[in-house]
Amino acid sequence: MTRRLLLATLSLFLLVGGAITAAAGPGELNGRFFFTGEPNDQTNKSSDPTARFGKEEPQGEVPITQTSSQTCPTDVPGHAQCAFWTGDYSGLIVDNLEFCWYWSSTNPEASGLGLDIEVTIFADPAMSGEAEPENIIGHATVNLPAPTPQPQRYVSTIAVQGNVEKKMLIQVAPVYSDTGPGNSVYYGAPDALSAFGPSGSCSPEGGGETLASPKATLGFKDATPKRGTIVKAKAGVKNCNKETRGTKIKLQRRISGFWRTLDTNKLDGDCRTIFKVRAKFKKAVFSSVWPKQSPKYKAGRSKRQTVTTHR
Repeated sequence: MTRRLLLATLSLFLLVGGAITAAAGPGELNGRFFFTGEPNDQTNKSSDPTARFGKEEPQGEVPITQTSSQTCPTDVPGHAQCAFWTGDYSGLIVDNLEFCWYWSSTNPEASGLGLDIEVTIFADPAMSGEAEPENIIGHATVNLPAPTPQPQRYVSTIAVQGNVEKKMLIQVAPVYSDTGPGNSVYYGAPDALSAFGPSGSCSPEGGGETLASPKATLGFKDATPKRGTIVKAKAGVKNCNKETRGTKIKLQRRISGFWRTLDTNKLDGDCRTIFKVRAKFKKAVFSSVWPKQSPKYKAGRSKRQTVTTHR
C-alpha cells in the first residue's frame, strides 16, 4: 500500500471513528524516546548529522544544544539551517505525540511575544537535499511562551498519522524573522531531558517516569568553612540494597546555570561515600546524582546544598 493511499484510508477512519486522540493499539507510538547525540551536533548538521533519538535515557554531564534559523526550509528533511534528530522506528502512528523539551532565547522579541516554532515529522526521508512533502506525517506550529536566556521546559503536542518503515526524522524551525534568532534547544542530559512520546508521557515533571527513586542524599560536615580549606561531603542513597550497593554516585556543582560533575565515587556496602571539596569560592551550590544503573530505579538527584565560605 502506498503512503498516499494509507493516509487517505486513515483520514477516512478518523472522520468516521473520531479524533486522533481516540486512536489506540497499533496506531499509538511505541513508548517514549529521548533526544540525544554528540556535543558537536550543531556543526555536524552540514556534513555527517549526529543528533538522534532513542529509548535509552541520556546521562550526559552537559546538555547538547542546537539552533535553528527562520530560513530553514521546513519540507526539506535534515537541512543544516534547521534543528533535527533522526531515529530508528517501524510501525503505524495515528496519535498525538507529546514533546517535553527545553528551550532558551536571548532574543527580547521572543521573550516578550513568545517563540513560535514549526515542527515537521518525516517518515523514511531520502535526505537528498530536496523537498519531500510526500514523506511528512506530522506538522504543526506551536508556541513557547516567554523563553529566557536559561533553558525552560515546555510541553507541545503534534498530531501524527502515517506509516514508518525504518527511520523517522523530527525537524524544528522558528516561524518569524523577528523572534527567530537567538534560540536554542537543549537535550542529552538529565538536566535537559528532552523527549517525546504518547499523550500524557510528559506529566508529571520529569517525563512521567514510573520507576522508584533511589533517594540520593548529600550533606556537608561544615557548610560555612574557611575559604581555601578542604571540606567533606557525605553522599549516598536511602534505598540501599543489591541494586544500589557498589554503584556510582556523582558530586555536582551548579555553575553558570548548569550542573558540572566534580567527582565520581563508588558507594560502599551501606550505600555511602565521602567526597572532598576544596572551598575556593565565596558561595556554591552542590548536589549528588545517582545515574541510572538498575532497571528498578530511575536516576536520582539529592536536595541542593549551599556552602558559603569566610576569610
